[in-house]
Amino acid sequence: MLRQSVFRGGIIATHDSIRRLVEHVLSLPDEALGSLGIQDAALCQVWLSNRGAGQNPPAGLDSLTARIQQWLALSEVSSRQSEGRRSQTLLRELIDRLEGDHVDTMSRDELDLIETVYGFAHAAQNPATFERVRKIIAPRRARIAARRASTPAVVGTPTLSARLLVVRSQDILAAPPREISRFAGLELPSRGPVMAHNGHVRVLGDVPEGTTLVVENGACVVDGFVLGRIAVSGNCEVLENLSGVVISRNGDVRARNIVDGAFVVAKRGWVHCRRSHRAKLVFAGNTIRVAERSTRSRFFAPTVKVGECIEGGEIHTSQSVEAGAFRSTPEATLDLVFRRSLSCKDYGEDPGKAMTVDVSHALRCRAELQYVSQQLQLALKEAEDSAETALTYILAGDAAGHVAEEILAAQRRLKMLNRVLLGLRALFAEAEAKMEDAPGDGNAAPGPDHGFMDRLDTELKEILNENPGDAQTQASYDDVVQSRQHLRSGRRLTHSALSHIGERLQLWQREYTVLEETVRQGRDRIRKSMQATELFEEGVGTRSRVLTLRRIMQHAGEKTPNVRLQERVKAPLVVLMARTVEARLAQARKLKEETTRLQQIFDQAREVVWGKYQMRIDAGDSAAHRIAVEGRFETSARLWADPAYLTLPAGEVPKGGSCVVAATAGRAARYVCVGNFIAEEPVEGPAEEPLAAAS
Repeated sequence: MLRQSVFRGGIIATHDSIRRLVEHVLSLPDEALGSLGIQDAALCQVWLSNRGAGQNPPAGLDSLTARIQQWLALSEVSSRQSEGRRSQTLLRELIDRLEGDHVDTMSRDELDLIETVYGFAHAAQNPATFERVRKIIAPRRARIAARRASTPAVVGTPTLSARLLVVRSQDILAAPPREISRFAGLELPSRGPVMAHNGHVRVLGDVPEGTTLVVENGACVVDGFVLGRIAVSGNCEVLENLSGVVISRNGDVRARNIVDGAFVVAKRGWVHCRRSHRAKLVFAGNTIRVAERSTRSRFFAPTVKVGECIEGGEIHTSQSVEAGAFRSTPEATLDLVFRRSLSCKDYGEDPGKAMTVDVSHALRCRAELQYVSQQLQLALKEAEDSAETALTYILAGDAAGHVAEEILAAQRRLKMLNRVLLGLRALFAEAEAKMEDAPGDGNAAPGPDHGFMDRLDTELKEILNENPGDAQTQASYDDVVQSRQHLRSGRRLTHSALSHIGERLQLWQREYTVLEETVRQGRDRIRKSMQATELFEEGVGTRSRVLTLRRIMQHAGEKTPNVRLQERVKAPLVVLMARTVEARLAQARKLKEETTRLQQIFDQAREVVWGKYQMRIDAGDSAAHRIAVEGRFETSARLWADPAYLTLPAGEVPKGGSCVVAATAGRAARYVCVGNFIAEEPVEGPAEEPLAAAS
């Protein structure tokens, strides 16, 4: 008789679950017995050994021992073609407790199960199948034996039965009906049987259409199909196809195939399947992995890996998509959407203003951290550059004078570009935070810029005053000012502002790279032409030019006989550069302390965002964040730099790499989105099998 009690609006079953499993094993045909897991065989043995006298035995109980011995002679790993094969949830939990040194908290029937599993692992026809579990249990057997000896024997399996609920499809159908308006935080109304359990659940069959199963503080294993709905706090394993709804709060979701309008959410985990066909939505906080192919499905995950082909559908990624091939047809168009981040909104949850406040705060914390971190790196770099300039003057021969002038001119330009790039990256981060301030409001007032933008503006003006009449310097300053004004145009134009700022970043970064190469080549030419001192040869191999400069100046101060060296060390330019070095290093020490403080604030803010809204906010520079799609493009597919562009009229989509049509005639290609700009990168060699290394 199934006894039931109310649990969070549903029904919790409290019958002898292990007896239900025994009945299932007794009914299995011989050809299916070999695929039985060691957990199930051991549970049956513990139930048989602990069965009290006078209990009404199930039909065929006399053959249970023979069936277990028959299983031991087979004990093969299931060969069924499904990703949802990790069905031994209770054993996994107990193993974790063993490894966590919690033997003293285990009940007698839990200890009986562990000891029985160890015995079966040795007695099985193929012990290598259970080598891992033997190695974990073996060093702890003495403590297990001592704990068993000090714990009274029990009748039945009270703890195991309470922790693992075993039900059939008809048990779920028999649960009392209930009307549900919100399911796992989503607007998914329904009315039908609802069963709930606090612990692990094993379904011997299907989860029928129109039914709901709620699993708190445990995992769910379904031997058949999922046609209804499951909300689970841990992992969900589905041996057959999944076409209903599965939402996991903290675990992974695995199934054979995800098909026919399925709605699957692993908020903080992975989603695994062999194939996906017409899935309504699949969201993973970590990775979606399809072993074979995906057809006309909608995926949302930081990382998506498909072994064979993605044909049609809509794939949203914030990190990477890998597939053997990409295919788009008139009947099944394929859209690949680059995202700066994904969140609970993508699967339909709307936390309202609270999310807006928390996410905007985290983004602004990141923006400030990035700015200060980049200032720190800039201070250290300028200290090294100033030391290099001094060393060039001290040690270069007269013939290298014109090269030194080229280097100094390039460094002056780099000083300006360093701050231009710093400002544009800060504006890019501000645009991202601004988009979260008033989602959906096309006419929202812009949020305030960061205070550090005013400090940066002061630095840029100082450089401008140092170079009066310099057209390049003035153009660089004007670009930052115009970009800032562009961002202040209101949220309606924020997407356009992102594209504009991203484009300017690309432009100035290219010039920056050229100037860096000019400086490097000039220094190489000087080294080859000059008569370097022995001291410089000793110090030039060190990473720090600051250290080399200090050693040379110290050496010159020790009354070196090298008069030329003493004269150059005392030159006004060298003295000025030495002061600049010390000033930059002092600035760096303060910035390092500030970076440490801001890092702690940001870490707390992003943990809140991830925990509440499944939104990852990485610490890196958002304007330089790379998102990649790689594989063989058999036919045209559309790549979008922002999800908003999918719904914008064609004329309003920003130009210059915001939307790219990939038509690569079957060759391998890699497309990368950086700063709202998509570009193709070369791929060396033939197309690889993306999942080969991970299998």
